[in-house]
Amino acid sequence: MSVETVCWRNQVVQIAGMPLAQAVAILQKHCRIIKNVQVLYSEQSPLSHDLILNLTQDGIKLMFDAFNQRLKVIEVCDLTKVKLKYCGVHFNSQAIAPTIEQIDQSFGATHPGVYNSAEQLFHLNFRGLSFSFQLDSWTEAPKYEPNFAHGLASLQIPHGATVKRMYIYSGNSLQDTKAPMMPLSCFLGNVYAESVDVLRDGTGPAGLRLRLLAAVLEAGKSKIKALADSVSGCACSLVHRRNFSPYPHMVQGAS
Repeated sequence: MSVETVCWRNQVVQIAGMPLAQAVAILQKHCRIIKNVQVLYSEQSPLSHDLILNLTQDGIKLMFDAFNQRLKVIEVCDLTKVKLKYCGVHFNSQAIAPTIEQIDQSFGATHPGVYNSAEQLFHLNFRGLSFSFQLDSWTEAPKYEPNFAHGLASLQIPHGATVKRMYIYSGNSLQDTKAPMMPLSCFLGNVYAESVDVLRDGTGPAGLRLRLLAAVLEAGKSKIKALADSVSGCACSLVHRRNFSPYPHMVQGAS
């Protein structure tokens, strides 16, 4: 399962890897609908913590990598404010509660989750998707019964436990996830600097090395063209990446 495309407010968006500036521009464009957006960051250590756009009225947090400022994680922190679908079928809505049984039915868990006793949270992880269940009433870690069937049936868990938070990301693990490459749909004719390095010699700064990304159209297909050049002591490179097909799996949500 790879979840990097979402449907939000009835619009399908390839959102993983989107730059912060573009996300801010979209929110500003829809400021009459999307209100009370908070920008969260660390003043003391800005590169050690993610940049966060907190959509308070939608119950969603957009987490951006502090270095490259591309979208890394989407956290749905209040499921009562959104409707969520997977493969066209709701697993969270006013009529459907996101219980652990519902998640098992919708996604088909095939392995036990992880229990964090300090947080009293039970984490169920898939590729690109994680659910956290609040288990306040538990006094001990969930017990695993190896003689039962594999998956959720092998855990002694209370029926009706509901999702407290949901995370959408790229890769196998939420802890190890990194912001993916910017999708081609995000370029919109612009050139982006992925990194800027200061070149130094024995006397001090000698120039800049820019790693630039830009989408071009060749033979009817969009791609990112490679180019290397040096101008006035500044070494420039344009990285090439071919077009790719849309992801077959999708989590959908609309408030």
